[in-house]
Parts: sequence; structure tokens; C-alpha cells
Amino acid sequence: MKLQLRLLCLLLSGILLLSGCSSTGFQAKSAKVSFPEASANQDLNNKTVDHFIPCAQKGDLSLYVKPSNAEFYVETADGMRWYSNPPERGEDTVASGTYRSELSSQLVIRYFNPVTGENSSLSTMSDSVYDQLFEILAVPDGFCTKYSFRFFKTEEGADEPSVYEITIPLYVYISDGRLKAEVGVSQIENGHPDMFLYNISLLPFFGAGGSQDEGYLMVPDGSGALIEFNQGRDFASGFSRPVYGAEPTILRNGYDLTVEQQDIRLPVFGVKVNGAAYLAVIEEGCQESTVNAWGNMQVTSYSNVYADFAIREKMDYSIGNVNTSILEKGSPRIPKIGVSYEFLSGSDAGYGGMARAYREHLIEKYTLMEKAEPAALFVELYAGVRKQVSNLGVQSDTVIPLTDTGRVETIANALSERGVDNVVFSYRSWSKHELSGKPQTSAAMQPTLQSGDIDVRRLTQSQDFLFYPLFSDVLSFSNIGFIGRNVDTVCNLSGVTVRPRRYLPGLGSAEGEVYYFLTVGKIGDHIRRLKSSISNADFKTAAFSDIGQLLYNDYRGDGAKRGHTQTEITAAMKTVSGDLRTMLYYPNEYALQFASDIFGLPSKTSDHDIIDRSVPFYQIAISGLIRYSGQPLNNSNAGSDALLKTIEAGGCPAYTWIYEPAEALRDTGLSGLSGCHYTLTLDQATEEYKAAAQIERATGGSRLYDHQQVTSGVFVSIYENGARVYVNYTYDSYQAADGTVVDAKSYAVKGGAS
Repeated sequence: MKLQLRLLCLLLSGILLLSGCSSTGFQAKSAKVSFPEASANQDLNNKTVDHFIPCAQKGDLSLYVKPSNAEFYVETADGMRWYSNPPERGEDTVASGTYRSELSSQLVIRYFNPVTGENSSLSTMSDSVYDQLFEILAVPDGFCTKYSFRFFKTEEGADEPSVYEITIPLYVYISDGRLKAEVGVSQIENGHPDMFLYNISLLPFFGAGGSQDEGYLMVPDGSGALIEFNQGRDFASGFSRPVYGAEPTILRNGYDLTVEQQDIRLPVFGVKVNGAAYLAVIEEGCQESTVNAWGNMQVTSYSNVYADFAIREKMDYSIGNVNTSILEKGSPRIPKIGVSYEFLSGSDAGYGGMARAYREHLIEKYTLMEKAEPAALFVELYAGVRKQVSNLGVQSDTVIPLTDTGRVETIANALSERGVDNVVFSYRSWSKHELSGKPQTSAAMQPTLQSGDIDVRRLTQSQDFLFYPLFSDVLSFSNIGFIGRNVDTVCNLSGVTVRPRRYLPGLGSAEGEVYYFLTVGKIGDHIRRLKSSISNADFKTAAFSDIGQLLYNDYRGDGAKRGHTQTEITAAMKTVSGDLRTMLYYPNEYALQFASDIFGLPSKTSDHDIIDRSVPFYQIAISGLIRYSGQPLNNSNAGSDALLKTIEAGGCPAYTWIYEPAEALRDTGLSGLSGCHYTLTLDQATEEYKAAAQIERATGGSRLYDHQQVTSGVFVSIYENGARVYVNYTYDSYQAADGTVVDAKSYAVKGGAS
């Protein structure tokens, strides 16, 4: 017996050793990328020429470059010039040190030296151009600048220092009516043995607004946010938010409880300068990018917005008084990073025009189709919750019903009797696997939540309402066996299984069990197994949350970057969405192609001191393509203005409800829900649905086309058919220029269909 146990232990140890070191079945293949073919050009590379010379002209855009320092500008058909670096930067009285150098640079790179422990940055102006270590080559419709950075290192025992160089190519060219800027990461030549490059900032001051300009920066924080020029907040910190959310496998010590954070779901940003604007789309490497913005007088005299890219991961940690870093091994797995710039003028030169331009980008990239869906009331129903109960003094874990399947029909009937004839239900916490914390590969229902013969299949096939069973935690789980924890879960850069805890947002304290992320190599198989179970259950609809929101790195086996994770998710979701109507929760851009409905779009932005106001950029971009709701009005941080925010953004009203008394939530993971019993807000929801239906009749079902601030606290949403919806957040009535009177804390509709 002892011998058998020893053999079993050895077998398990071998399995775990292999699982930690070998491939998971996922091969992190480098994507096939191409770069414009570069060739020598005597005129472009004549460094004695200190003025701009023509480089390319295509369509409405003309590109000029200055051979002496590789600066450039692009000129549009109306004569507007967009400079890579502010032409009057020499007069800047705010910038100093590295910021003054960055004002004149097209790239800023950050590196770490593991020998010295040095974290530092290099800019193309002070560390390459100044030393004449650059070369400008011609490419079709543009140019390529190869920046070299030279280092000297005296090896042990050597009399003379060795010379090392790093060369980074920047491509700038015109394509499809846009300016494109790309760095060939796979073409970087790193000849320095101790130089770990991990971050690149791309065109940090392109189109920057000066102190004499009027305009704003647009960042896609939450629904969208504006940072006005010359706002007088030089004390504020800069804006910096990762695209598609922070990397979840990097554990953080805590949360900033003073700032309400919204994720960036769209890889875009923009600038409006006087009567012109541009929309920037992060087309290459967006999964590893961060959007950054600074206002005038913070670090320079300019307002600027740009993207930087984490081309390799660096994880910092401390042991006692020693700070050190773990570095991602090998060459960068991101072959290319790049941003495209689309230039806008006239009535399109604003955040509304940016959103419309981005909408066309989405239609082209994902083959989205315009479709008109009726206004609806979105209702999120919690089916059940796990709870510790005592039976004869023995504690046990059980599932408490909150809204069983029969009660779903009860609530639907109550709404129908009040005239709510379009209801979209999201049914969450119903799955047996989810409630037990197991990986969700099954559509089996928790038996105690089914009422008689009313099952989830029947509800998804109802003709009276639209019902989505929600699979909320497909990529994460808490209940998994010993072997699974060491085979099926994500590892961080140090090779340790990632084990985060969920936190109470108000207290920052651990709330529940440790949970794990599904290793990337098994995402495809995992989702396909779930799809098979959904098909066997004959569901006609399904909703997902983390599938459309969550990206992460995985260093188990061959490893995977966030871009590879996205590829695995989208490939698997294409098989899921083919014959299912699908709803997603506030999804990232790449998941929009799978959504028929979207639940819970935010109507505001992060509570960041540099942000001036929120705008419905996300909503304008998808209006008329995908029906969407705002965040639940009875569980929203927008307070009494929540409905007005939803109306302003052109969304459908949403609520979070349960059928059972709220006392059932006590001492559970849902105890933070408030005002969730459906009878408390049933009449209110009815009135708000009717308001949405009235607006839909006025707009004729047309899409949200534009949005403007009329005056302080008053906004107007403009629809494609000419209807205008005014929203007044002030405590005084307001009369618009067209005669429309908007009562205090109310809205009014003007024009459109009758």
C-alpha cells in the first residue's frame, strides 16, 4: 500500500512538473505581419536640409518631412496641418528636462537594466537625432525613420568600452485616407546584452493643442470623456488608463478609493483643435496599449494625448528592503504596434464626428449591419445565491432561490399588464456550475431554481419577452481540484499560479474565495464544450459577461499575450454566436461583432480630476447597430440623474430585480444590492419604459447622430431624422434657441416623427 502511495505521489509530481514547464496545447504563434518596403532616398536622408520637403501625396492628404530631425506634418485638403511635434515648442516655458526632449521626439522608449537595476527612458530627439544616429528611408506613400541609440559599456578586464546599438524603425505613411504610424517591433535590433526594452510611446505630441488654441482631448474612458484645453488644472495628475482594462494577473496591493475607475473598452482617442479634429484608432497592439493624456501647463504648455505600448512585461516586487523585477524572456511577442489617424473638418470636427467615423470603422472591420430594434426595458434578474445556513448547529453551503423560473413569468406578466410590451431579461446566477464555482462548460440549471416544468429552455423560446440566460464567469472559477489548479489555470511572469480575490469596492477588503483564470490554451475547447451543452439544451439565446470584457497574459507553458487571448476568445465565440442570439455586458471592441444586445453601458466616466465631462461616444458609435441599455437605474452610481443619463445617451432603461424579499440577501455575496425587490420600482420602471418608447417614436427608430452641450447642465442629443432630445440637469427650467422648454431635472423632445 505504501509503495502504491509513493508511486501515486511521484506520478502526480511528474504531471505537475510537466504542466508547469511544458505546453498547454496553445502555441503562441507570431502573427504574420508586413511592413512597407523601405528604400534609400538621398533627399529624405540629407540631414543638412532643415526645412520640410514633400514626401507623399495621396487623396486629400499630403505628407511632409524635415530631413534634419525627422519631424513631419500632414496637410489635409482644407489646408490644416497636423504636426508630429509642436512647431512653437521652443517657446514653451513649462517643460523641462526629459519633457522638453519629448516635445521634439516621435518615440519615447523605456528600458530596464537588470545588472544595475536602472529604470530609464530614451527619446528620439536627445538620444538619437541629436547624435545624428538616424536614417530616413522612403516607403510607398510615406517614409521610415530608423532611430539608433548607442551605448558604451566597459567589460570586466577590458581597456576600451564596447559599443552597443539599438535600432527601432518608425513607419509613417498614408493609407485608405488616413495617416498611419507604426513601429516594427519584430524589426527592432537590440545589440545591447543588458538592455530590456519594455515600453514604447508613439507620437506623444502629434496634434497637441497649445495655450492659444481652443479645443479638447477625447479619451474613451467609460462612455467617453473630454479634457478641455487650458482648463487651469496644472495641479491635476495626468490621465493614464490601459485599453481593455488593467492586466488582472498582476496583483496590486490595493485600490485607489478616491477615484471611481471606468475601463476603456474602445481602442481610440482624439483631438479637436480649433475648427479641425482627428480620430486615432489603435490598430496594432491595442491589447497591450495604454491611453495617456496631459493638460496644458501640467508637464508642458500643451495638451496632448497618445498611446504607449507594453511590448514586454516587467513585474516588480519587493523582498524586505530589496526591490527587483522579473522580466519576460525572449524577444517581444508583439510584432507591430500602430495607430491610424483620420482627419475631420466642418461639422464632423468634434467628438460626435469622431464617433461617427469610428462607427464606419467598426462596420468595415466587423461587417456590422444596421438594424432597428424597438425600445425595451432591460431587467437583470438574480436567480439564486449561495448562502451559509445552519442545520442543527451544522453549517452548510446551500443555494437560496431569489427568482426561480416561475417567478420570471410572474414578473413578465406584471410588466405586460402595465403596458410594457418589450422586455429583455438577463437571468444570472442560475447555472449549477456557476453557483458551485466550477468552470462553466455546462448549461445545466441549479435544480432548486426551476419551478415545475418551466425551465430555461422554455424561457429562451418565449414569444412574450426576450430571455437571456447569463454565463457570467466563463473564464474564471473558484472551485477546482488540486490537479486542475496546476494544469488549467493561468501563471504569472514568475511562474506562480495567479490567485486573486474579489474585493469589496468600498473597503478594499477580501470578500470571497480565491479564484483562478482559465489558461489560454484551453479557452477554445472550454467555450466549445459550453456551446455544445447550450445546443443540446436547445437554448435560443445566451448572455455573456467576462468573455467580452476580460483579457490577460498567461505564462504557463508556451505562454500567451493578451492579443493571443483575444484571438482564442474570438475564434471560439464565432462558433457560439452563429445560431444563438447573444447579449454581452459592456463589451470590448472586438466582441461587438457577437452582440445583438448590450447590457449596462456606462453613462459617465472615471472620477478623475483632469476630466471635464462625460460624452456618449461609445453610444453614438454603436447606435443603430446594436441595441443597448444603460446601467441598472436602481443600482447605479448616477443617483437621481441616472434616468436622464440613460436618455441623454439614447439607451434603454435597465433594472436589477429579485422576486424574493431582500432579507434573503443578508450574509451573502449579494448583500450590497439595494432596492432590488421588483415591486419597489415596478411602476417607476413602467413609466421609464414608456418614456423610452415615446422617444423612439419621435426619433423614428433612427440612430443617435450627434450630441452637444447647450449650456452648463443642459445637453441635446441629435438623431439622424432630425429629432432633438434635450436633457436638463439643473434646478431651473431652460428654453432652447428653437423654443423648446425643458423643465428642471427633466427632458424634452423636439421634432422628428409624430
